[in-house]
Amino acid sequence: MQTLKWRMVISHQPENWDLPSELRGHALMRGELKERGLWDDFNRQFDKLHFDSAGYGGAPEVMRAAADSIRCDRLTFGTDYPFEYRNPADTRDFIASIQSLSISEEDKKNILGQNVLRLFNIKG
Repeated sequence: MQTLKWRMVISHQPENWDLPSELRGHALMRGELKERGLWDDFNRQFDKLHFDSAGYGGAPEVMRAAADSIRCDRLTFGTDYPFEYRNPADTRDFIASIQSLSISEEDKKNILGQNVLRLFNIKG
C-alpha cells in the first residue's frame, strides 16, 4: 500500500494548480510536492477516502501495510466473499489477523465494525 500511495502522491497534479508547465506530467519528489503545497493537498484528499480490507487471504502483512498507509478510521473489514473466503474459518482467521496487529484497541474496533457503522450512519 505504501508503494501505491507514493505513486499516487508523486503524480498528484490537479489541473487548477499553479504548476510550471515543465513539471506537468512528471513525477515530483517529496521536496517539490511539499514546496508547492501538493503534498498536503494530496493527503487531505486521500484522508477523505474509505478502504475495504477485503482480499489477500487475510495476510497480516497486507493488513499491517494498510494500517501503516491509511488512517485506521478509514479502513474497514471486508471478507471478499465468495472470491476468497468460502468458509467461516477463513473469516475467523482474517479477523484474528486484524486483532493481532500492533495498533490500538480503538483502531481494531474501528476496522472491525465501528467505521462501517459511522460511514453508513448506523446506530450500533
